[in-house]
Amino acid sequence: MGAPLGNDRGAVLVITIFVVALVTILVLEYHYDAAVEIELAENHANDVKAYQLAMSGLNFAQAVLSNDTNEYDAPNELWHNLETFGCIAPNDLLNIAKMFVEAQLKSGEEPPEEPPASESAPQACVALKIVDENRKLPINRILEDETELETPWAGIAALLLSVVWDGEEGQDLPEDAIGAVMDWIDRSEGSIRGGDVGGEDDYYQTLDPPYKTPGRKLEVPGELRMIRWFTSEEEPKYQRLAKLFDGLQSNDISYTDLGTNLYFSTFDYDQVNINTVHPSILLAITNNSETCFSEIVEEINQRKPSEDEEPKPFKTDQEMEAITCLATEIPVTDLPEIQFTQRDPNTSGPDSYTPDEFLAITSTHFRVESQAIIDGQINKKVVAVFHREPGRGSGNPAESQERPQMVYFKIE
Repeated sequence: MGAPLGNDRGAVLVITIFVVALVTILVLEYHYDAAVEIELAENHANDVKAYQLAMSGLNFAQAVLSNDTNEYDAPNELWHNLETFGCIAPNDLLNIAKMFVEAQLKSGEEPPEEPPASESAPQACVALKIVDENRKLPINRILEDETELETPWAGIAALLLSVVWDGEEGQDLPEDAIGAVMDWIDRSEGSIRGGDVGGEDDYYQTLDPPYKTPGRKLEVPGELRMIRWFTSEEEPKYQRLAKLFDGLQSNDISYTDLGTNLYFSTFDYDQVNINTVHPSILLAITNNSETCFSEIVEEINQRKPSEDEEPKPFKTDQEMEAITCLATEIPVTDLPEIQFTQRDPNTSGPDSYTPDEFLAITSTHFRVESQAIIDGQINKKVVAVFHREPGRGSGNPAESQERPQMVYFKIE
């Protein structure tokens, strides 16, 4: 009778060990699942916090633009300098705005370049950047809305590309590229440039995958990826688009927001801001006149208080009129010819233009980037473009027009 009892005791021990092991596994599995759920919940909470903080930064930037009541827009203003403050704790936003305004009110004192000192890096902060869209060429303005005839902006855009794409093969490449943008925009089926260089459906339908031209204005600069001549049929495919940026490689274009390019904007305005415009665009507006461009540079240099300081902005139209060459008429026929039918005297627009027609001292569109960071890890970025009426300069925010209106928004 003793042997069976010993066997039973061994079986009980095995069962006990098995149960303990099973319970241990279940507890560990539950603990792991619970830890994952807690981590996901914390990440979701931080993600929500980051989004709300990014939106708060966007609202702050909108308020900065709304309270900018100067009759000009220039790099010496708060909206242009928000990026220099780095990642800002929420409580410091209003302090920075106050410090900046107070510094500007004191003659000769430079605006603060750093946020208020803090003992440690904030657990939550927001980095803000406002870019003047009016520093870029309005690509949708190359065609008249009703007649769909080319405007001087078309030739100016081709001159700009001839500088940006310097060294590219193909004598008429800039003209063909702008012609392809016209084909993308216009409602007709025939190619602007004709021959085998056009950018109409007969070309795009041969691609893999095929697609059609929309017959409308560009909504975002990202559409340039789809337009003939802006992309190359040979590798590297995006080498021309990369030249619209400073130091960007062609293999980075696939995941780059083309809205951050230096030269082209798809928003609707007819003048660029002389205080912020890219020098290459300014040169193109003068029909690549080195003489006029030198006069502009000389006037800007004379506005520098000292050699190491930034030039004073043009605050009135009268100050800009000091550059006499801007009032010199430039025959339209001197610009690169894009739309061959444009030179028909029965259908063409004005015979000439003056550079000052396309220059202003104010801006109407501002791109805002607001990036929130939580605990140095979770981040959320929102991008918006605000439209603001120019010439608000009452000097009193209460008397200014309505708040800038959001015309573009995305979450990254």
